[in-house]
Amino acid sequence: MQIDSLPVTRSGKLDKNALPIPDLDLFRKTNRFVAANNECEHILSNIWRSILHFDEIGIDDNFFDLGGNSLLITVMLSQIEEQYPGVVKVGDVFANPTIAQLAEHIEMSSLETMSCSQISFPDSYFKQSNKVLRDSMVKVTDSGSLYQSIKAMHDTDEFKLYEFLLFSYSYLLFDATGQQQLAVCAVNQKDYASFEVEAEEDLNVLMETVHQNYQDATKFQRAKIHIKSAEKGLMPIFLYRFSGNELYKDYYDFSLSFDIGEDSVTFAAEVFNKKVSEQKLEELLRGLIQIVQYLLEYA
Repeated sequence: MQIDSLPVTRSGKLDKNALPIPDLDLFRKTNRFVAANNECEHILSNIWRSILHFDEIGIDDNFFDLGGNSLLITVMLSQIEEQYPGVVKVGDVFANPTIAQLAEHIEMSSLETMSCSQISFPDSYFKQSNKVLRDSMVKVTDSGSLYQSIKAMHDTDEFKLYEFLLFSYSYLLFDATGQQQLAVCAVNQKDYASFEVEAEEDLNVLMETVHQNYQDATKFQRAKIHIKSAEKGLMPIFLYRFSGNELYKDYYDFSLSFDIGEDSVTFAAEVFNKKVSEQKLEELLRGLIQIVQYLLEYA
């Protein structure tokens, strides 16, 4: 809202009581209304409506654009404290000025932490500059024999397929990095998991190790991610038929993913860290597909 001049008292100070009330109808002309869609957003919406004196407030509306100030922040925090003790501070309101952002902050604060250790990669996986030379995502789709073999496993036991791909992904990382121990981070339609795996010369032993360590790993539907650094370290993640929140992109350096449709399978690789070589990541993707093809053929 723009006003010609600020109202002042007789002493020349700003007269806050004389400031015009924000026109929400005018605000709506340039801001699409989005209603609250979970418990936390509903609670915050009720608090905002009570202190800002609006009948309707969307989750993407900015607290300060609606007339919020330091005094109202104090009132808001006291009410939020009753629902979520010790979670929201003054600085959090400035950093998260919409209901959607503040609700996300509250929910993230209550999550457990999943620790993931970076994997040391060869120098060839790092670019000399941050300039993007290629597309950050590469996809390979197959509707032939590879799709038929994977579909047969999927239709018989999808969880077995998931663990089979986890094993293939783990073997790929050992082969690419030469490490003797590494962390595998993965997410499927239901949960996130992170677990350690040691290299094994016998592929059957490695497959059983991946199976057991994944079974023993703590599963998280949502989690705060804590990355343990390593020299020349990168943090990849494997995505299995995942279509959820993309917050993982804030923590991981690249992903390799798998999805299956009605008539094809798709393997994809995506770079989130500009320092990662897109060419090497594409090589990793094609290496994963070759491993899967080999294992399906000779298993």
